[in-house]
This record gives sequence, structure tokens and C-alpha cells, in this order.
Amino acid sequence: LLDFSEIIRENMFQLLRVYTRLCNALCIKLPAADPCLFINRYAQRLQLGDKSDPICVTAMRLVSRMKRDWMATGRRPSSLCGAALVVACRLHGCNRQIGDIAKIVRNASSTICKRLKEFSETAS
Repeated sequence: LLDFSEIIRENMFQLLRVYTRLCNALCIKLPAADPCLFINRYAQRLQLGDKSDPICVTAMRLVSRMKRDWMATGRRPSSLCGAALVVACRLHGCNRQIGDIAKIVRNASSTICKRLKEFSETAS
């Protein structure tokens, strides 16, 4: 839906609302999106250069760990991706501000900070 909303230049949340209503009306049950699918796209938009591949691998491992710790349940995939990218960038010495990553994943900085705090409180 993110790509589609960009193409038709419509608000993603309005499009999501219509999509959800349509799925409910037609009794369509779709599986939740895997956050790992979005990591490469977001990393590309961050323009990480030659560090992009190792950062993506690290971020995917972090998202997988978040999923095992049940952090993905009831959360938007983009907020998990944002938090994972913040940690991965810092681990690989690529300084990106939380606000920059928040703009790319279309989440508030406070949401990403909450995911980081939740992840720090797990036993991972």
C-alpha cells in the first residue's frame, strides 16, 4: 500500500482505511506483512552506500529477534524496521538520526523510540 499511495498521491492512512473496510466486507483474511520485506527499501532510501548490505543483514536479524520476542504483534512493520535500522546503523558506525529514519519509514520519532525502549527491556 505504501508504493501504491505514493503512485496515486493519496494519504496512506486513508488508503489503508478503505483497504481494511474492503477486506472486511469481502471477508478476506490476509496475513500480516513481514517487516523484513521492507528493510532493503528503507535502507536504499537512507543512502547508506557500501555499508548498506551489512546494515540490512543486521537489521533483518534484529527484526527476526523482535518477532521471536512477540514485539511484532499488533505493531506496524515500519516501526519495527525503523528501530532495527537505527540500531544497525549505529552498530556499523553509520550515524543516522532517529528523525531521519522516522521520515523514511513514515513513523513518528517517538514511536521508534518506544520500539527501541521495548527492545532494550527484552532479554535478547
